[in-house]
Amino acid sequence: ADNIGLHIFDLATGTTDQICEIEADNSITRSNDGRADPWGGFWIGTMGINAEPDAGAIYRYFRGEVRQLFAKITISNAICFAPDASCAYFCDTKTGKIMRQKLAQSDGWPQGDPEVWLDFGKTSWGGGRRCCGRRWQSVERAMGCEPRGLLWPRPHDDPNCRISGCPNVLPCLWRD
Repeated sequence: ADNIGLHIFDLATGTTDQICEIEADNSITRSNDGRADPWGGFWIGTMGINAEPDAGAIYRYFRGEVRQLFAKITISNAICFAPDASCAYFCDTKTGKIMRQKLAQSDGWPQGDPEVWLDFGKTSWGGGRRCCGRRWQSVERAMGCEPRGLLWPRPHDDPNCRISGCPNVLPCLWRD
């Protein structure tokens, strides 16, 4: 993905082919985060080049069609999916809230509106990953989350290291 669309990169030849446009007519935005979903679709977020408020969005490319899923995103981040494919997670870094979006089991399209899953205030940033059945979110205090909302302190203080191991510690916070 780049500032005009989504591309397929051929590893053998090093060439790219654009498969769809995403905000090609908007000169102030660029792609920021993307992730393949369990149905073979691709979610891609955009943001303002200078983090302009509400300039970005989150889209889904699926079966040759691109649709905008969420508008007015400042900095799209942390797009990932529950291990059982029941929902997607994403955040607008500027808000510090990780959102949970229910998904149709048949095709992965969003159902209803997203809900706040975790609210870190202004500390949330970075991409989400899964390790040992838990969903990790990079935050300033470097914690991890699992689908029920348990948080664990990370085994070290480097928030740039997304997954450094599987901590076997007691949860420090519970959120329903």
